[in-house]
Amino acid sequence: MPEDIGENQLLTPGEALKVLDRRGLRLGASTLRRYATSGRLRSEALPSGHRRYRRADVVALVSGHQTTETSPDAA
Repeated sequence: MPEDIGENQLLTPGEALKVLDRRGLRLGASTLRRYATSGRLRSEALPSGHRRYRRADVVALVSGHQTTETSPDAA
């Protein structure tokens, strides 16, 4: 899957996980689903009930996760 595809491209859960993994964030499918359910990652539901994730939202999740995980504790 080429990296230069538009940020509004809808990704399947598997594709979203591959994008996350390539950017250094390894998640499982259940975690991705939980993030979507909790509102941490926006998703779109298809009429069939399957979820799709916008590429820009997936990439933003990595950025947000890195700043959360690497920020020092305030003392």
